[in-house]
Amino acid sequence: MKPLKIAIIGIIVLLAMNAQAWNLNQKTVLSDPLRLGMEAYLRGYKTDGVGGDPYALFIYGTNPALSTGAEDYWSAGGVLTLPTADANVTIVSDDDQDDGSPVGTGARTVALTLMTSGYDITSLTMTLDGNATVTSALKYLRVLGASVATAGSTGANEGIITIAIGGTQAVILAGENKSNSASYTIPDEYTGYITELHASSNAAVATTVKILIKAYGGLSVTWFQWQGYLSEGKNLISTYLPGLPEKTDIRVTGLVGTGTPAGTASYKLILMPASWRE
Repeated sequence: MKPLKIAIIGIIVLLAMNAQAWNLNQKTVLSDPLRLGMEAYLRGYKTDGVGGDPYALFIYGTNPALSTGAEDYWSAGGVLTLPTADANVTIVSDDDQDDGSPVGTGARTVALTLMTSGYDITSLTMTLDGNATVTSALKYLRVLGASVATAGSTGANEGIITIAIGGTQAVILAGENKSNSASYTIPDEYTGYITELHASSNAAVATTVKILIKAYGGLSVTWFQWQGYLSEGKNLISTYLPGLPEKTDIRVTGLVGTGTPAGTASYKLILMPASWRE
């Protein structure tokens, strides 16, 4: 067969494969859920999870001062203790200008991404009352994220905003408008796949980074561990890890051999619904 014909056939086959791979509306096209989820991520097919479709999240957390004891990567620093039961959400700022009624110059309302006791994701917007605590009407199990929705003339929160379910679950540092945390919980009827983990530090010190997982009704265990020197940042995972079942808690912790350097950890999480695993 002539080289030109071979090239043309090769192009046709490649185009056909690509057309099949990206046709994500056809649930029967790809039988491999991880490949399907990865393609959903690469295509930006779904970012909100509405309607039972696969979707992808970029999750990151910063710790302002790691120590020789393991701490979570989240803006509050220290160890994150997740609630064991649902409770009312509280929100408060340490600056009285973070107020929605009467309005202040700082943050006025905060949008929360929450999880119910049934491990379903929901949202709630709460109006700040300066340094007075505001409490939600309903109970929730997890705070998955928080961001300033509306603000006054400064365009940002002027104080530190703390969101709690019993203990602190999220913190929006002054002027940042958004919380950050490398913790996440897999929703009901989903399987989660971590595709990579990146960590960095502002000092070249010996660092131990761990992914901790806690299956529903189980105990927290070390699922992945890396030890070495971090400075400019390293990708610690470059392959797929096994799927994490619904209701699994994920935490990423770090500890250093000396000093109190700041650190950051991030990962990509593909969430595949049960209906796409059939």
